[in-house]
Amino acid sequence: MNLGSRDIFCAFEGVKQILRHPDDDNQQLPQTRFLLRMIKRPKQEQSHSDARQGVPKAGERLLRMRAGAFFFSVLFSYDFHIVVQFWREFDMGFDIALFDFDGTLADTRQCSILATRKTFKYYHLPIPSDQRILRGMGIPLDIDLLRMVGRPMQKNEIQELLATFRFFFFYQRLEKTTIAVFPHIPDVLETLKRSHVAIALVTSKSSEVVKRNVGALKLGKWLDTMICGDEGMGIRPKPAPDGVFAALRKLGRPSGTDAIVIGDAVHDIKMGHAAGVKTCAVTWGAGNRRELESMHPDYLLSNPSDLVPVILGWQERRASSLVQMT
Repeated sequence: MNLGSRDIFCAFEGVKQILRHPDDDNQQLPQTRFLLRMIKRPKQEQSHSDARQGVPKAGERLLRMRAGAFFFSVLFSYDFHIVVQFWREFDMGFDIALFDFDGTLADTRQCSILATRKTFKYYHLPIPSDQRILRGMGIPLDIDLLRMVGRPMQKNEIQELLATFRFFFFYQRLEKTTIAVFPHIPDVLETLKRSHVAIALVTSKSSEVVKRNVGALKLGKWLDTMICGDEGMGIRPKPAPDGVFAALRKLGRPSGTDAIVIGDAVHDIKMGHAAGVKTCAVTWGAGNRRELESMHPDYLLSNPSDLVPVILGWQERRASSLVQMT
């Protein structure tokens, strides 16, 4: 499809109509649909598919120049609500990424399973199944351990159980050899950082364990802030939205309109929904895919490398490795 100046003019006029009157028939203009598709498509895909579409490089440059000029005309000529609608229409991505830790950035499954087994064996308690242990990941440890014990415990007993699990014997010793960053995660975080995306960690783990793990895995250089399970200040655990709100306040962006929560557990998605932000469920951690789907996240990913196109707004809505839930 070759674009002339009249086509470009019609396309921009059509976009203006979409912004002002979303239900108007002008949104069906072929020039408008083509313009929207060109601006949304990632540059990598443009370079491979322009020949098939018959768009000359000079025409593509002109299109981008006109698109840039239109961006500024929207910013300076229209009401604020139209500007917001414009950016949403063009699916420009997110400025804030709120990540879970266990099962999202780092693979801690083996460490959690082994530490739980050893702790329960040490106290002569019935050892829960691996599946049950994984199902509790993302829930504060003091709550989930008590549930797995299956009987009431005194406060000092719970504290002793937690200390044994975390420090004295098992988790701290095992984490050195059993915890690893998921593939592609360092590249993802580096790309987001270079794209000026604010990155926060929102986790149920204690701050001491998180800082130790983040330091060992060399993830700290990409994180702008962390909200941990023992943060205090009245912050309730997941799935309450408090962790999201606390992270946004620390980042100086309390509205959260351009934020997305990324996690592998149902509690992460519930937390994002409760906070009123977009959500992205990932299936490479401990979470069950069907359970995650039932939460209706905005995105459902099976590969860490797909995080970049989602967060930066490059995604193709029907890509095989990337599912945007509807």
